[in-house]
Amino acid sequence: MKELNNTTISDDKNLAIYQELKVVSKRLRNIHEMVFKEQNLTPIEGMICYSLYKFQCENKIISISEIAKNNDVTIPAIMHKLTNLEKKGLIYKYSLDDDKRTKYIRLTDLAIQSFEQTIKKFDLIFLSVLNALDDEDIKDLKRIMAKLNKMMEEYNV
Repeated sequence: MKELNNTTISDDKNLAIYQELKVVSKRLRNIHEMVFKEQNLTPIEGMICYSLYKFQCENKIISISEIAKNNDVTIPAIMHKLTNLEKKGLIYKYSLDDDKRTKYIRLTDLAIQSFEQTIKKFDLIFLSVLNALDDEDIKDLKRIMAKLNKMMEEYNV
């Protein structure tokens, strides 16, 4: 991991770009929250469902502690949210025969269908925004995003 030094943003141009990136990031979060809210999910419930959805698409199983770790939330907080999701009929908990102590989580079929609609809606909103860009803007954005992603990987983020 690359070490952080006493980096400062001294250039007004860089500060302006940084502020714009923060605004875009906030707007993306707002879109997620809006779409989750339409599904009667809090932001953290939506992120939990998204984690579960990704794991299930890869045919992997995930425990409660792994969900907490992946979402950077404590186990008690996750348990509370999982209880809410279970009451909504979106998840179920189960144990494996060889280890009854560890609880695993899966989305119900209803949750999978609902979450696929949520993903489609988010994608449609975001793609409609991107459609406003011309081909050269898209090319530049791809190049810049690839460069930013590569640089951020050096910090393990």
